[in-house]
Amino acid sequence: MKKFITPLLFLAALGVAKGQAWEPVGLTTAYNEPWTALGLHQGALYAHNSTLGLVKSTDNGDNWTTIPTTGVVGNIHLITSTGSRLYVASTMSGGTGDIYWTDNDGGAWHSDTVGMPPHVLWPQTNKAGVNQLHGFNGKLALDADNADAYYVKNETDASWTHVPWLAANDPGAFSSHGDTLFTAGGGTESHGFAYTTDLGNTWTTPDCNGIPQWHAIGLLDRDPTNGRWYLSGTDVTTQERFVKYSTDQGTSWTSINTAPYLVQEPGIWGFSHAVGAMFTRGNTIWLSCQNQHMGTRPDLFLSMDGGQTFAKDTVGLPEDPYATFAVYNFVELNGYVFAQFSGTDVYRKQLGTTSIQDLSSLAQFSVAPNPASDQVRLLNIDPAGTEYRVVNALGATVGQGRLPMDRTIHLGGLEPGVYHISLLKGGKPVGVQRVVKS
Repeated sequence: MKKFITPLLFLAALGVAKGQAWEPVGLTTAYNEPWTALGLHQGALYAHNSTLGLVKSTDNGDNWTTIPTTGVVGNIHLITSTGSRLYVASTMSGGTGDIYWTDNDGGAWHSDTVGMPPHVLWPQTNKAGVNQLHGFNGKLALDADNADAYYVKNETDASWTHVPWLAANDPGAFSSHGDTLFTAGGGTESHGFAYTTDLGNTWTTPDCNGIPQWHAIGLLDRDPTNGRWYLSGTDVTTQERFVKYSTDQGTSWTSINTAPYLVQEPGIWGFSHAVGAMFTRGNTIWLSCQNQHMGTRPDLFLSMDGGQTFAKDTVGLPEDPYATFAVYNFVELNGYVFAQFSGTDVYRKQLGTTSIQDLSSLAQFSVAPNPASDQVRLLNIDPAGTEYRVVNALGATVGQGRLPMDRTIHLGGLEPGVYHISLLKGGKPVGVQRVVKS
């Protein structure tokens, strides 16, 4: 099957992302496609659904080939890689689990369940279901359904090894960088974030200043462009959802500005629904949130300024007439971000330049009135030699020109919504401000 990329609209405000609609890669048109999975291995994209089985693309999702799965029992729901081996986790009836690997693109599959915990109902014959399977640099980390069932192994080890430290601290997520395994979650010895360089024998536990004392961690993500760590979670005391980042390997954590923007509807205050998937690349941050409303698109939010402001990013995504789709996973390959959805196709969007910019060094102008119905006036800015651009939530430039001496920009022809006004001198950004068109 063949797809063609549509022309791209470039985001002018800070140049942080290319703005275009999400595009399906063409694996399915169903609204109830079960057992979707998505992962990367050796520079290729792998996906799974119940109809096609396991497939592979080497051209950013334009074309797909079938990967044989002879010998794999159950429905594949997780895909990961250790570098030399492609791993999948499958689910069978009753929630039992299995793990398989191949090093020749499905020419032969090998079961890898020795040492895994047994299923609580059928301990003699079946293994526990697999919640998380994380591969990195010839190593794996496993979170199984059973209580305190956290295991690790080198890919060549004969058996999985239980990690008591993980069992005591109940991490909510795994991630890695190089040979180091990172976890997020709180327990008797962890403040919310910890890491090991020896596959779980010893752990480093930073102070985690900024993370609530009583918390539940949901997701953990490392931005490879700058080394920032991001985690999402819930303050157990207040039930407030949060997303925080650390630039010092977990010693301190700073909240990104989710509360004013990620609001579902009147009566649901703040950032009240949990983050189900997260993707971070410099100034570009995607957060997918839970949504229980029938006949709606997923609650997918995009920030193009490092988490200062967010807007919905759902153009091109499908509507489920019976429930709503959710994003389960994001992966990046060759400048594209791919999103795995529940029950439907994989969608993609192209990334642009995503470096974190020191926004505090930019001119701190203001906009009035805000919200505005017809025009705005920029305050605290010298208009001499200043150009402006107005950019919508999709990254498309919808207005531009030289800033007049009265510093007024007309918005009357624009649809209601959220826009960014960026100011440039000599082609370089000198300021950016968010405005709401009523």
